[in-house]
Amino acid sequence: MYFGSVRFFKHLIITVLVIVILLPYITVIVFGVKYSEISKRLDNTQTAINTLSDSLPQNMETMRQNIDDSALSQNTALRDELESYISDQMNKLSQQTDASITDKTDKLDKSISSRIAALQQQLTKYAKEQNNNK
Repeated sequence: MYFGSVRFFKHLIITVLVIVILLPYITVIVFGVKYSEISKRLDNTQTAINTLSDSLPQNMETMRQNIDDSALSQNTALRDELESYISDQMNKLSQQTDASITDKTDKLDKSISSRIAALQQQLTKYAKEQNNNK
């Protein structure tokens, strides 16, 4: 019987020793390959970060300039729109004021004319009475 024999235990001991000796080497090789891959990825990432770091201030300056230009153009457009709106409102107000003043002037003129006519009639009547009393 092989299972309980010395030869079985000899093969078992040799197999375990081979596994114990080879396992660290195999582990070192696997981790070495993984380290190499990760190191390459890290180098590529570091290169990309350096490239972005170098170009980022230029990109930020360009973006800031674009934002400033956009804000300036919107400010100018808003100012023009407000000036146009205010000008329209001023014209309408001026027309309404002119119409109101003209209307009130006409009414005042009619009122004065009617009062003057009434006063002239009273003066004429008074003058006739004074002439009749003499």
